[in-house]
Amino acid sequence: MFGFNVTASNSPQYGSRDNRPQAPLKGLPFNQWWMHGHLDKPPHPEDVFEFPAGGKATMELACDKDATSYYTSGPGGDQRNGNDPCPGPPSKLIHTNGINDLGGCGIAIAYKSDVNDVRPEDLVVFSVNHRCIWDRFTDFQVPANMPACPNGKCICAWLWQHQGDAGGDEMYMNGFQCRITGATHNTPIPKGKVPVKCADDKSKCVKGPKVPMYWDQAEGNNMFNDIRDPPMYLDSYGFPDGAQNDLWDGVTEAKVTTTVSTSAAASTPTSTSVPAPASTPNTTPVSSPAPVATSPAPPKAQAATPTTISSASPTKGQGHRTCRPKKNKRSPRAEYGAAIKKHRRSRRGF
Repeated sequence: MFGFNVTASNSPQYGSRDNRPQAPLKGLPFNQWWMHGHLDKPPHPEDVFEFPAGGKATMELACDKDATSYYTSGPGGDQRNGNDPCPGPPSKLIHTNGINDLGGCGIAIAYKSDVNDVRPEDLVVFSVNHRCIWDRFTDFQVPANMPACPNGKCICAWLWQHQGDAGGDEMYMNGFQCRITGATHNTPIPKGKVPVKCADDKSKCVKGPKVPMYWDQAEGNNMFNDIRDPPMYLDSYGFPDGAQNDLWDGVTEAKVTTTVSTSAAASTPTSTSVPAPASTPNTTPVSSPAPVATSPAPPKAQAATPTTISSASPTKGQGHRTCRPKKNKRSPRAEYGAAIKKHRRSRRGF
């Protein structure tokens, strides 16, 4: 996570900036809220969070580092308490009046490996959990069609807004390095659109990929809701719970193509015998939706046995004629020569 490894002791030049992931963002200029203002404090190169295509990834959400597995770098020691994201204090500290008053959170991804190349419109929300942040261990389902990241790394962000009746108007955003594992598809995710509120009319919900909701900042907002009506990662803004499988709606996925041979032309006369080819070059392209490796091998051609397309007995009146073999007769000239030779032998006494 950007800014996560910074402490007052190892980076005194960090000044008064708050690097706590749980620090809210409100009324800030772009360079202070974008990626929580920590672009200059990247994570270690090998710290890359993995999302398995078609599977789920589990994150830890908490009021502080002390309540997570990363408590060793926190200020108060080990404060973990099972699945409780905020041990001790009431649920007001996680900005909710109860489990039915949650705002949901989302994970967005940009298919760029350098965070300095990422812009707000490059991120697309691909997973949502409506229970945020009720559980410390929070699962995020991943669409099966997610393509692999360039150079083995993408840039992701966790985003959250809570309900308007459970705290001040604020936004949460933390950026981190990520990658998609086990990718079997390569169709890119299209550009995302800005979500719209559609609680009263589902036909107004934006279909397909959507960008995160940037709200309540001094600049760079794409949502302009009243402070008492924050935008949330819920159905009311077109975000179903779980994997956002509509990312490719309206997009034709590239298919793997292969080639197979053809045995005979459709216009072959019915009276022609043609041998089955022993080996025919693969020349006819066809579309194959299944992986090539799972396709059964084609049967071998029987080169020694010809295949007759015509029927065995021609039918009269259909232009066919059966030819009988003729007897082997000599020509008249040959018959005359043979008689002369026989006459001469008889005169000599043979």
